[in-house]
Amino acid sequence: MRLLSLLVAGLLAGCAGNARMGGPAGAVAGTVTYRERMALPPDAELRVQLFDMSRQDRATPVADTTVQPAGRQAPLPFVLRYDPNEIDPKHVYAVRATIGSESHPIFTTTALVKVITWDHPDRVDLVLTRATDARAADAAAPTPAPHLP
Repeated sequence: MRLLSLLVAGLLAGCAGNARMGGPAGAVAGTVTYRERMALPPDAELRVQLFDMSRQDRATPVADTTVQPAGRQAPLPFVLRYDPNEIDPKHVYAVRATIGSESHPIFTTTALVKVITWDHPDRVDLVLTRATDARAADAAAPTPAPHLP
């Protein structure tokens, strides 16, 4: 019985969250990789963004994070934190990732990867493709979903 009480107390303490976070935080986690066999430059950055895809005229940014690989190579892990209060369960959300160096894209996502709502996962493995220039990254920018799933 005492063990059960300790387990419950530990569980409640773990669920209490971090008071500095300003409320409960949701997260999309996963990895980013690419098919090309090449090392990333030392100054490479991974940027992962979460978009609300429900508007017909544009995708609305909800959250983003930047990861410094610091010499690590793919697959690169990421955790994209967002405020759950910003998430509407009726909306569709998707992530996009770009690896860049000196403000130029090297790799980027080319497909929408839906997450969070409508039974979509909160853990994803993203495969990026080579960006030949800045226009390639712009072309991969999320566009609104034509309809809800």
